[in-house]
Amino acid sequence: YYSFSAVGGGQTGGTERQVSLCPDGTYRESSETGYSGGAGTAGAWGSASQGGGKGTWRITGNMNEGTLTTVSPGGEATEYKFSRCGNDCVYFGNTKFALAGPPDC
Repeated sequence: YYSFSAVGGGQTGGTERQVSLCPDGTYRESSETGYSGGAGTAGAWGSASQGGGKGTWRITGNMNEGTLTTVSPGGEATEYKFSRCGNDCVYFGNTKFALAGPPDC
């Protein structure tokens, strides 16, 4: 699944997130964030960062809604409510993700 959120208000950039839910019960997550503001001015600025994680996942509910639980390698569990918004999109919490093809396992 793939998500991109953009910023406005004189700034450009956003956050790109990718989540792979693998058939063996593991997941991989990556994110990349980049922002800039004031392009072409003395006050121009920019920043970028990357992050990621992996662990195991499980789902309770049905194909249309329920709870996705991820567990980090350290044993920390995080729950996300999910609901489908079409054949190729799903909300995990308040973030809308699009199906981006087979998972990168």
